[in-house]
Amino acid sequence: MAASLYNDFVGTLRMEAVRRGVRKWLSDWRGNLDDQERAIRRYLGALSEQYRCLVPVRVDLYYADYATADASAMARTGWAASENGVWVPMPSNVAIGHGRPETRARIDAAVAIQDRDRFFENRRGADRLLFDRMVGYIWRACQKFCV
Repeated sequence: MAASLYNDFVGTLRMEAVRRGVRKWLSDWRGNLDDQERAIRRYLGALSEQYRCLVPVRVDLYYADYATADASAMARTGWAASENGVWVPMPSNVAIGHGRPETRARIDAAVAIQDRDRFFENRRGADRLLFDRMVGYIWRACQKFCV
C-alpha cells in the first residue's frame, strides 16, 4: 500500500516536471553556468596578461537580516492544523534563536546591484585606500548562505 502510494507520488512529480519544463530549465541553467565560467576565465586571463601580479581579495557584503525597530519586524509564525485538518499559519511564541526579530524587508536584486555599483563608483573618502590598486572584480549575489 505505502509503496503504491509512493510510486503514484513519484509519477505525479514526474508528470508535473514535464508539464513545467523542468528539464529544459535545468539545461538552460547549466548552460548559463558554463557561459559564466568561460567569461570569468577569459576575464581573469586578460587581467593576468595585463598585470604581472594579482592578489585576489574576497569581500562579503551583507544586508542586515534583523529588524532595528519593532515596526519593521516580521511577525513570527508557526503552523497548526485547523478544525477541518488544513494547515494554517499561527502566531508563534517560540523564542528567536539569535534574540533579534527578523526584518520584514526583502532585498531586491536590482537594488543590490545599484548598491554594488554605487560602492565601486565611490572611490573617494574613507574607502579610498580599498580601491587604489583594484584592477577588476567578479561578483555574485546570494540569498542566505553561499560558499
